[in-house]
Amino acid sequence: MKRPSVWRAYSYAWITLGFFIISLVGHWVFGWFAYLDEQRALGQPPEFGGYLIEMSRDTLEN
Repeated sequence: MKRPSVWRAYSYAWITLGFFIISLVGHWVFGWFAYLDEQRALGQPPEFGGYLIEMSRDTLEN
């Protein structure tokens, strides 16, 4: 008897993981654009450290 492949046996998990990764990447990309706009409005240069802290906080809130 042939065993199903890992891809087929866990297809729902792979699809869910794919959606999760797409969502997470989108959250961080659009968060970067929002952060740039906020820094520009405040007349401050964007700093990756500030962005990292803000996005980590926002991600954990969700």
